[in-house]
Order: sequence, then structure tokens, then C-alpha cells
Amino acid sequence: MFGTDPDDVEAIGNQLRLALDGFCGTMGDTAVDCVTIDDEFDDYIETKIGDDLVGFHRTVLEFTIQHDVAIPVFS
Repeated sequence: MFGTDPDDVEAIGNQLRLALDGFCGTMGDTAVDCVTIDDEFDDYIETKIGDDLVGFHRTVLEFTIQHDVAIPVFS
């Protein structure tokens, strides 16, 4: 997630973590065995847009989503 307000970025990351970490159930048509959070980090990135120096706050969440996949057999 990216944003100019660090509190907003953190709040969105917290909601995403609460919704996904430990989830077991259905996502669309896929039966999910379990979702676990693997890593999380925060960062601040400055970039120049035109003549302005603009800063963005970033939170990265990495999840593992475990589910079964049918593998077709060709004969």
C-alpha cells in the first residue's frame, strides 16, 4: 500500500492483515486451506514529480495462500 499519510497506510495494512492472516475458507471459486503472513515491512520513498519532491509511505505485506490445484493428466 502507498500513501502520503503514514497513519492511513498503517490502518489499511492492519485491516488487510486482520482479514487475511489465518483465513481458511473460500475465495471466489477457490477453497483456501490457510493464509499466513510471511513478512511485513514499512518504507518511505521520496521521488521528484516535476519540480516537487514528494514522499510516499509504503507498507508491504507478504502472504502465503495454501490451496489445492488439480493437475491435468494427458495421455
